[in-house]
Amino acid sequence: MAKAVSGPLTDAKLETVFVWVRDFKRMRAFYHETLGLPIAYENPHFVNLRSGDCSIALHSERETHVRSDSWHMEFLVKDIDATVSQLSRRGVDVAPVRAESFGRITTLRDPEGNEIGLEEPAKRGREDEIQKTPYNKATQHHIGKLKAKLARLKDEQETRRLKSGGGGPSYAVKKSGNATIGLVGFPSVGKSTLLNQITDATSAVAAYDFTTLDVIPGLLEHRGAKIQVLDMPGLIRGASKGRGRGREVLSVARACDLILLMIDVFETHVDVLVDELRLAGIRLNERPADVTLTRGRRGGLTVSPTVRLTKLDEELIADICREWGYLNGTVVVRQDITEDQLIDVLAANRMYVRAFVVVNKIDLVSADYVKQLQAKLPEWRLVPISAEKGVGLTRLKDEVYETLRFMRVFLKPQGKEADMADPLIVKAGSDVGMVCDAIHRDWRGRFRYANVWGASAQFPGQKVGLDHGLQDSDVLTIVLKIG
Repeated sequence: MAKAVSGPLTDAKLETVFVWVRDFKRMRAFYHETLGLPIAYENPHFVNLRSGDCSIALHSERETHVRSDSWHMEFLVKDIDATVSQLSRRGVDVAPVRAESFGRITTLRDPEGNEIGLEEPAKRGREDEIQKTPYNKATQHHIGKLKAKLARLKDEQETRRLKSGGGGPSYAVKKSGNATIGLVGFPSVGKSTLLNQITDATSAVAAYDFTTLDVIPGLLEHRGAKIQVLDMPGLIRGASKGRGRGREVLSVARACDLILLMIDVFETHVDVLVDELRLAGIRLNERPADVTLTRGRRGGLTVSPTVRLTKLDEELIADICREWGYLNGTVVVRQDITEDQLIDVLAANRMYVRAFVVVNKIDLVSADYVKQLQAKLPEWRLVPISAEKGVGLTRLKDEVYETLRFMRVFLKPQGKEADMADPLIVKAGSDVGMVCDAIHRDWRGRFRYANVWGASAQFPGQKVGLDHGLQDSDVLTIVLKIG
């Protein structure tokens, strides 16, 4: 009988074992049918089985997923620093501990080189307190301050992670064209098929999850506009906390001008995608709250609302601002805001992006099913398509163009005819100065005057300056200083 021993992982909890197998069907049958382990989730190349509180994840060894080790396991520990210290004293080489949103993690390897992960879950005291506290007039002040404190701590943690170099590998994508749109969705909903259909790109397509392992750019040309389309790896629940390289994917989404939330007729949980984007600081189809913060040196904090406040009182607004370091100054509120909107203003790192939902694979269901889906998601604009069959793609391109709010400006060289075949594409609401910037960075400095024909002109050929606002289909002549 082996004698009892005590070590760094004696009280740890085994959470997941990842196994890469050569004969996937045979191994699946053995664990599921022979051993009787229930299946929590599976696809043609992956199966997640449960054994009590532990998961056993079988992965098929494919060319796109080659690994040097055959298995990997993860343990949950209460104090990762103490565990690493004990392992080091026993001569075990442990990687540096790094902080993630879901906890602190590190890795080590056994004598044959197989990887073992250690995770200390993040403490959820304040989050649990917010969830367990009933929301009413009496508790609103307490919950508002807790939300502000939690948001500030998360922001500080992310800043420390980035400064320490804990960001890890990232996707480098150079923006091009008149605008950039991102395809955000679950694995295997047809993002790569859509990219191949509407752009000049070639993205790998296959009948298993996570075929796309990198961000693949393509160029969509429609109605004179050149639009960069990014096919991103599929998002999973927990992406905003770093699961499945989700943090890197979401960082690319933050730089997009438009996000297409792509689902298929079988996986319609748009709310999961929206939640992950929101946790990453991306606000879809929203505008920044109309709040102006001005710091002062003394005198305390003064809240000056210009509208009637029904969701927050002035005292709570002041307390939330103090939590973020605004002790003296003025807060001007021109909108009936919530505590979340105020926290977004204080964080000053939120991205506000337009979005709509693309429903793929409609060729597999009836028209009535699509109508029911629209009724199920009334708050979203749905564009039904079949990327594989090419159905609905023209409407999709038109929706993209209209949502990006482009307008065409036809340039007319001085003393010559206007080029009506090749318009300059700019954002709606652009003025003459913005057009100069779009053509060449030196043109604004060399600008003398411009002549305009079209809807924005009071009369044909009106002489205007840099701040003249343009409208769609205007004809523009720009006159520059010589030299």
